[in-house]
Amino acid sequence: MPWLPLLEQDEFSNAADVRLNFLDKFSKQAENLIKEEQFLSDDLVNKKLWLLPSVAALTEAAEIAFATNNTERGLQFTRDALSKIMNEKTNVSSFARMSSLSAILGGSQTILDEDGPILRIPPSSRRQQFSWEASSPVMRAASGTLVAAALASDKPRSNFKLLSRREESGENTKLARIAVTLASETATLPLFEMSRDDDGFLRTDSPKKEDKIFAAMSFLSLHERYAASLRLNMSDKLRWRELRCRAPLIDWPLLLLHLAIRRQKLEPYFYDLPIFMYFKPIFNLKFENAGLAGRLFIFLKSLAEAIDKQTSR
Repeated sequence: MPWLPLLEQDEFSNAADVRLNFLDKFSKQAENLIKEEQFLSDDLVNKKLWLLPSVAALTEAAEIAFATNNTERGLQFTRDALSKIMNEKTNVSSFARMSSLSAILGGSQTILDEDGPILRIPPSSRRQQFSWEASSPVMRAASGTLVAAALASDKPRSNFKLLSRREESGENTKLARIAVTLASETATLPLFEMSRDDDGFLRTDSPKKEDKIFAAMSFLSLHERYAASLRLNMSDKLRWRELRCRAPLIDWPLLLLHLAIRRQKLEPYFYDLPIFMYFKPIFNLKFENAGLAGRLFIFLKSLAEAIDKQTSR
């Protein structure tokens, strides 16, 4: 599997090792460090808010491991982050992270229900539920991740109850429905045999071929968003050299979409869509000759294949 584009192995191998070791140690010592330095009051410590930086460190470590062709270690960091975040006081942002981490590992189910998102995690089918929040900006920020996690889960069509009903809803549910409808990841639903009406609700019939083509275009455009995020990281040259990135090194929702396509065994018909006749040269080119968005597509597709092989054993 290739390294993340823009990361040269010879140049960044040492920086990756140093950063991974730091994040690993910090995640294990976060509670003691925060207590010793008194960054939080005793009340906040008792509420386990020290878990927030620990989970963030493990998530960042997973990103670096995935980006440097160390999938097995990346999955272990993902498991560690999930085990910690399950003990954290839940808000919509942490619930979205919990859903994405569990979806990466496979076997879980994220359901977008009218009352709030639901997460079922094996082996005991542990259930987590959260009520939709009224905070529109926070909801918009988390909605794309929740949609991607639902698509990468088991039984994806049954995971979008929020878009399946027309009964009168509370204000929070309406805001959540708007946020989910506006998420860029939602535009890919026709690829997963889900069509929507003009109001954004799911229809019972299958999507038309034209809808699938537009969905494929939306999926491909998300790689340009990822490329822009990496360019933002690169703009701070000092932090980039040390892999202390301001934006995520891995686009988690986009990785989940690649995983969803693979897990639902959609690749054969997906790449036969007419839109891909224009992109097939990318798949045939040498990795280093493709544009950045094309290289990111190849990288994430390869990473999804590696994750799927290790999580489906």
